Amino acid sequence: MTAAPASKILWQQVITLATVQAIISLMWVIYGAYMPDLFGQMGLPGEAIALLFMVESGIAIVVHPIAGSLSDRSLHWLGTRFPIIASGVVAAATLFVLIPALAIAGGAAFRWSIIFLLVAWSIAMTLFHSPIVSLLFIYSSVPQLPLVASCLIFAQQLVGLAKPWVEQGLLTLGPLVTFWVASMVLLGAAFVLRRITPPAAPVVQMRSPGWRPLTFIGLAGLTIGWGTRLVMGNIPRFLLSLQSDFNGDRLMFFFALGLAAATLPAGWLARTIGNRPILILGLATTIILSLLLMVPSAGLRMICAGLLTLSLSSIFNGAFPFALTHVPGERAGLGIGMYLAGISAAAVSFGWIIPAPEALAPEFLAIVGAIALGLCIGCVVLTPDPPGPLES
Repeated sequence: MTAAPASKILWQQVITLATVQAIISLMWVIYGAYMPDLFGQMGLPGEAIALLFMVESGIAIVVHPIAGSLSDRSLHWLGTRFPIIASGVVAAATLFVLIPALAIAGGAAFRWSIIFLLVAWSIAMTLFHSPIVSLLFIYSSVPQLPLVASCLIFAQQLVGLAKPWVEQGLLTLGPLVTFWVASMVLLGAAFVLRRITPPAAPVVQMRSPGWRPLTFIGLAGLTIGWGTRLVMGNIPRFLLSLQSDFNGDRLMFFFALGLAAATLPAGWLARTIGNRPILILGLATTIILSLLLMVPSAGLRMICAGLLTLSLSSIFNGAFPFALTHVPGERAGLGIGMYLAGISAAAVSFGWIIPAPEALAPEFLAIVGAIALGLCIGCVVLTPDPPGPLES
């Protein structure tokens, strides 16, 4: 299998894929917003939500690479990844509607059945995530991957900006209608994506990506997950420590707006210069800026926060192309799966090691975040290039 021809981008497919990515993010936002009410109905403490998320992330560590590898096998045998994608989408949409329906019908009486549904839904969402992201390799040539990946990240950022309105809509429409609408939109978008995806010839040969690139891709996901979480969590703490009159929620809204605004330009820059150099530059710049936040100057901290939108966008944009381009093209699903497994491992380990980051000094967290991102630079530098493209 080969990527799209040089300098080629299948924009219709990329935009539809970005829509699917936005719906995935939207469903997770709806899910997270509904959890407190759902756990309250079941008589479970709010602390159990964090435990559930850790269990789901732990399962995702295993499911992401398996699902990605299965989609690679499907491409090898059938010339398409969509059997795996369709299975996950249909299961996720069905289970998503059943969650509020069962809660309304039985509440606490169906406590364990609902918990089983929650875990099953998260597995279904994980099942199609890496296969669907790996479609980027079909929709774009390798040099264009940073730009098309930025479209997915941009869609995800827009959903993050809309989170307050999503939560309000959940209260207005009710969980059953909200979950049903999101499920139908996911099914519709996935169906359209399947219809417009060009056919691909089955892959004749499946090459092994080797343990070294897969290990470094997974570790890159782990360190990016740790580093970016610590950096973004520290921004409001550092700014509010010198400007207590700031509104923390409004501050982070404008920071998220800056991230969204910087996403597409960062993707264009990485396409022009090269993804790996821009990814390394973004990581190094984020380290420097996050450490400069420790300087007790309100002006300097505001400047650093503004510049962090650019450096973090370079990291978020560069991660998917990094994973895609350091495995053979026919193993793109496994490459993305390993990166997403690393991100899930970061969620699990962070929640276990630092369950209450607000109780720790932001300076300490800034140093830990800088170390994590420094280790990520090492992973990016040491990841070997894959073999040349395989002719189909």
